[in-house]
Amino acid sequence: MSKCTIFSTSEEIERFMGDVCPVIMDFTYGDEIEIRNIETALLELLENALEHGNKREAHRKITIEWEINRESLTFSIEDEGSSTQPKIQAECPPLSSARGRGLWSIVDMGFALSFSEQVNKVTMVIKSKNSKDIHSDIDDHKGKTNSISMCKHWRR
Repeated sequence: MSKCTIFSTSEEIERFMGDVCPVIMDFTYGDEIEIRNIETALLELLENALEHGNKREAHRKITIEWEINRESLTFSIEDEGSSTQPKIQAECPPLSSARGRGLWSIVDMGFALSFSEQVNKVTMVIKSKNSKDIHSDIDDHKGKTNSISMCKHWRR
């Protein structure tokens, strides 16, 4: 299991996404659609922690844990706030609704979500479509430049 703690800022989230992108690429074997889906889901959960949990207070922290193996990629995101148990709709909320589409879209992509009793920690499990060996540490990838274009938008 790998772990990273960041401050509640968009810049910190962007930096983390750039660092974790090679792990996502390994897990998906370069499948561009799956890379985009996982990035979208992870970003949604991080933005929820920033906005709903930590109320955009930059001094508050977000802790991210992840584990990757042949069967799955698991992310747990914990913020320092308190919230109520979110309700994930059975169908996509209407566009006129201000909330609810983010978590719904994650579940619609086929990713499993679970929330802690305190509701300040969410875990997302993504099942593997393949069974080859994959890396589990983003530090193995830092400094490498052979990433496909899907991750380039996270790097500046």
